[in-house]
Amino acid sequence: MDESLQFISFLQKVHLSTDGLIGDGHSILEGLRTQRMTLKGTQEDSANTVVQLIEKWPFPHKYLMIGGMLLTCVIIYLT
Repeated sequence: MDESLQFISFLQKVHLSTDGLIGDGHSILEGLRTQRMTLKGTQEDSANTVVQLIEKWPFPHKYLMIGGMLLTCVIIYLT
């Protein structure tokens, strides 16, 4: 009888530990979802800011920036 009570107690501890791990995993997942939405919004804001800056720049600066971007892409590709 004593062994059965110990086994039941052990199972209850395992059950509580498992519930705790599931809760921790859920919290981590929610945190990642929140970070994803934050980063997605930041990415959109950054893209809009860059587009607005390009539209405001004088004509030659646009070509200089686009050329620099293309050169960077070529260097990355060759590397």
